[in-house]
Parts: sequence; structure tokens; C-alpha cells
Amino acid sequence: MLVNDLPTPSLLLDLDRLERNCDRMIRRAAELGVRLRPHMKTAKSADVGRLATRERAVGVTVSTLAEAEHFARDGCPRGGRVGQGHGVVAGGIGAAPAIVE
Repeated sequence: MLVNDLPTPSLLLDLDRLERNCDRMIRRAAELGVRLRPHMKTAKSADVGRLATRERAVGVTVSTLAEAEHFARDGCPRGGRVGQGHGVVAGGIGAAPAIVE
């Protein structure tokens, strides 16, 4: 398949580079003694979420409640948390309890 034949939007990644960057981010957070919670706004991929945390992060950060549902179900580290990078808007308050369960 050619790049021009892919449906849009599509996520194309250099896996070796992604894995190196994720490992570097995880190591640096450990060196600094900080808790890692990578933001998944751009990737929007559970697979990338798992690579970005490698089960060593406290969770992931997302932008929307739909992303929170997605990562809570499929892409958050075991025992980790999904945090929203900003406050919940009024229209999303009803959905928030279902994500927690």
C-alpha cells in the first residue's frame, strides 16, 4: 500500500524512533524523580500509549472525555490513571462517572 492510498486521517510512525524517544522520556523522568504522565493528544492511539508508558508511568493525560474513555479502556498503564489536561466542560459532566467505573 502506498501512503497516498491510506485513509485519512492515518497515523504513520517510525517505530524505532518512537521506541527510542519513549525509552528516553521514561529514563529522564526516572532520573529527575518525577512521575510520568505523557499526553496522548496527538497520537490518540492506545498502542502508542502503551509504548509511551511501558508500564512505568502513573497514567496518561488526554484532552477530551472521548479520549479518556478510549485510554481508560485500551491504553493506560495497569493501575494507572487517565487525567484530562483541563477542566471538564458542563456537557461532559454526565459522561465522567461512567469513565471512572
